[in-house]
Amino acid sequence: MAAINFPTATANGQTFEADTGVIYTYVGTPPNGFWSGTFGTAGLTTLDGRYIAKNDGNTVQTILTQGLKFNNGTSDTVVIDGVNGQFKLGNAPAGGTLGVKFAASTSGIVVEPTTVTLNQSYIDFNNSAGAIAGQITQNGTNTVNYSTSSDYRLKENVTGLSNGIARIKQLLPKRFNFIDSDVTVDGFLAHEAQVVVPEAVTGEKDGERMQSIDQSKLVPVLTAGLLESIAKIEALEQDDKYSFNNSVVVKQSSSLLNQPFASFLNSKNESAGSIVQNSINSVAYTTVSDYRLQENTTELVEATQRFKGLAPKQFNFTADPNLTIDGFVAHEAQAVVPEAVIGQKDGSFFQSIDHSKFVPLITGALQESITRIDSLETDKNKISDELTIKQSDSLLNKSFVSFLNSVGGPAGAIIQNGVNSVTYSTSSDYRLKDNVVELTAAIPRLKQLSPKRFNFTEAADVTVDGFLAHEAQIVVPEAVTGTHNQLDDNGNPVYQGIDQSRLVPLLTAALQEAISRIEVLETKITTLEGS
Repeated sequence: MAAINFPTATANGQTFEADTGVIYTYVGTPPNGFWSGTFGTAGLTTLDGRYIAKNDGNTVQTILTQGLKFNNGTSDTVVIDGVNGQFKLGNAPAGGTLGVKFAASTSGIVVEPTTVTLNQSYIDFNNSAGAIAGQITQNGTNTVNYSTSSDYRLKENVTGLSNGIARIKQLLPKRFNFIDSDVTVDGFLAHEAQVVVPEAVTGEKDGERMQSIDQSKLVPVLTAGLLESIAKIEALEQDDKYSFNNSVVVKQSSSLLNQPFASFLNSKNESAGSIVQNSINSVAYTTVSDYRLQENTTELVEATQRFKGLAPKQFNFTADPNLTIDGFVAHEAQAVVPEAVIGQKDGSFFQSIDHSKFVPLITGALQESITRIDSLETDKNKISDELTIKQSDSLLNKSFVSFLNSVGGPAGAIIQNGVNSVTYSTSSDYRLKDNVVELTAAIPRLKQLSPKRFNFTEAADVTVDGFLAHEAQIVVPEAVTGTHNQLDDNGNPVYQGIDQSRLVPLLTAALQEAISRIEVLETKITTLEGS
């Protein structure tokens, strides 16, 4: 596109002819007005052989063009590519339909509703057939849900999820830092987790693209393992040997799996995470976890001791006195899993929390608990014989996307949490909450959850772990959007969604209760063996 050098405006109505048949008129008082272009009246006028203005008498003119660029004199700031159907902001890199590059101390995308409506969608992700695959929704005034479609009507071949303990034993939670970051976090090597829960990981080991992982996809198998563990604990406790009589809509253009809805890049143009289509009716919110980006990788040890430092709570947000949910107080959880929390206690911004960051620690603690259960069961036998947006710099905790409620308050964010990692956080600052109490009696509630193995109806070859949304809604209602068998005004199904990371507080409380009961059993065994 040829550049037009406009003269300095001196008066309202000043004219300037830049191209044959195109006259620009200054509108307003300089320098606060604007130049308005007037095209010929004889149908079509061609500019540069590429840009055509159609003067058809309508209020809105039709522009047929290969594209438009806006330049600040140094670089392109806005690019509209009419050939490839791409829109770029802030000199964003090539690739993807929408690209955003933003400066330090700013958010890449801000989504804010005009009214307070629970379960209102900020962004919808559709598959290539136009059906909902996932959503980012407002779940309370100060919180958001990252949900993937989970309505039972989308699934078939639903069976109970078994062998949870055996599968959990194959997971290998680690402590590591990404190669370009000094921040040590809990996590997994994506290719190792892919062997156990393949639907949680995108990409292949040593592939062209770095592998990514959505840790919330591990929640169903963790739930199954914990349920199996609780059943074993209860069997042990009832055994006479231990009785002492002491009483934005984003749509895919193809049906291929693992296609990104959005990609997040760090300031070095490297992948930090993505939101991908993980099956026909499901999305995965992934953070890069490829082993080639990690170093100082060690086994995650003493997870149980760290896990016991977590304090899951029941509370409501100050602005929602009638909605009680399970969760954590952010600054308390920050002391145990700092990479899961954004901000500081009493800071200028409300703290946020990403529950999926607890999954590696919960996995490690659960594996240790399973080992101890195995040991208890062994001891019992002896006795009987006698859990594409690019940053412009490398600063940590920079928002890719911020979600605001209708009064402008924070509800959640997608944040760079390390050079090659993102955090999907929902507001969790203690100042937003009241009626905070300890989360108790978690095991009976957990036992009501029913993790399944299934495939989505339109993806018969992909079997995954998960829940039926309406069943999970009975136990943890804040984890599920929509209602059972919901229809729109035209009689079409409105599918339910689930945010499995919302189950982490209940899992945490139940596992802590289980650990306490294990420790009582171990003490009793020690007493028996001593006598």
